[in-house]
Amino acid sequence: MDASLSEIMVSIDELATRGRINRNRALAAWFAISFFDVDEDDALEAAAADGGNDQGIDLVFPDEASQEIVVVQAYCPDNFTKKTPKNKWDAAVASVPFVREPIELERVGRPDLSESISAFKNKYPEYGMAVGLVTLSLQSNEIDSSVRAHQKAKTNSGVTYFYSAQEDILAKYRLLITSEAGIPDEVIKFSGNHIEDRGDYGRAWIGSISASELQRLYKAYADKLFAGNIRLFLGARKGGINEQIIKTAKEDPGYFWALNNGITIVADTVDVEASAGAHSYLRVRRFSIVNGCQTTSSLVRAEASSKAKVLARVIAAKATLRNEIVRYNNSQNAVKIW
Repeated sequence: MDASLSEIMVSIDELATRGRINRNRALAAWFAISFFDVDEDDALEAAAADGGNDQGIDLVFPDEASQEIVVVQAYCPDNFTKKTPKNKWDAAVASVPFVREPIELERVGRPDLSESISAFKNKYPEYGMAVGLVTLSLQSNEIDSSVRAHQKAKTNSGVTYFYSAQEDILAKYRLLITSEAGIPDEVIKFSGNHIEDRGDYGRAWIGSISASELQRLYKAYADKLFAGNIRLFLGARKGGINEQIIKTAKEDPGYFWALNNGITIVADTVDVEASAGAHSYLRVRRFSIVNGCQTTSSLVRAEASSKAKVLARVIAAKATLRNEIVRYNNSQNAVKIW
């Protein structure tokens, strides 16, 4: 068995033992804890609430980063060399009408689940829905095709579908365990000049970075660029904030800077390079984008022109403060999950 897969299974089995839950529910909890920063006790409490008739819902929680209510169906196989069974994906998809109309869950004997989802929808009425299957089985082309079909269907407005199989989960997990190292060395180009600030936290450089520069970085490093980001891009749901980011980048790139909150880069060390023309440069070492995954990924998907720019903070912080920067830049209101 792959070493990373073995490590994941050790964590899942530990969660299963501590929460007195089966491996499927432990995988759902592990996924939420690892990639969405959900509190471990909350995840286990939710995963342990097994009354049957859950209609394909193992965990559900609101995610502020993507502005979606995330619904997870999990499948932890006995044999890790087989492809994901299609019926596991079908079970995840079947949850959609029940999340849209939580009262239906009460009618099938799950008032607890109905109450939790209703509370989320009332608290976050503008949020869309992200529904997906998380599994340690191998990738299935049949499921991939179904995901694409569901995403394109006009009847699925407001819903993002995702499918994370073994290969995808292993890639994300390896990013997690190497996140402290970040990208070793790179030169980042600012559009125009930047300003510098100093404080108890360390030093920071603030300026504008063009979409083309972020696209260059993503082409070079892909998701490694977000090694310190606790949330990775799920997708662009119809009517959702990511779709609006993409639309603005395509149609009104000159407005993008004013309509976007910008990105935060944390580095071990930063040196100012010589300016050239209308640009200034920073050499950053052991860095990653800790806030701005949604923005960067959307600019890449939109193939936005260099007219689209974002406000950027590059922070060379004390080592003891870096984890707190990541946490506070990706924080959300404390909520209970089911």
